[in-house]
Amino acid sequence: MPQAQTARVARLEARISPELKRRLEYAASLRGASLTEFVVQSAQEAATRTIRENEILTLSERARIAFAELLLNPPRPNRKAIAAAKRYTEQFVRIPATLKRHKLSKIKDLKNDYKESKSLN
Repeated sequence: MPQAQTARVARLEARISPELKRRLEYAASLRGASLTEFVVQSAQEAATRTIRENEILTLSERARIAFAELLLNPPRPNRKAIAAAKRYTEQFVRIPATLKRHKLSKIKDLKNDYKESKSLN
């Protein structure tokens, strides 16, 4: 896989056994590459694969369905979630005075919704 030519100014050294060096040289020759090209390309492929495996969340079909279901139909907030939202708002959100009364009534509505849902169960 040809790569764009870029300035190569960083250097990487590694101490390896003579046996591993022979193995890498053989593998490089099978690809028609120099040892350096083979090692750099292999390291780059391994780095890309490792990053992809650790940065991308892969879910099973069942987990994807459950995740989508919760996004589309989230559960009602419980007491702890309401308290956390209130603390967050108090600490980080600047609300104009005219909206504060409206916001407090919304929190009360959430609390009432929670109490109603508890009584239904």
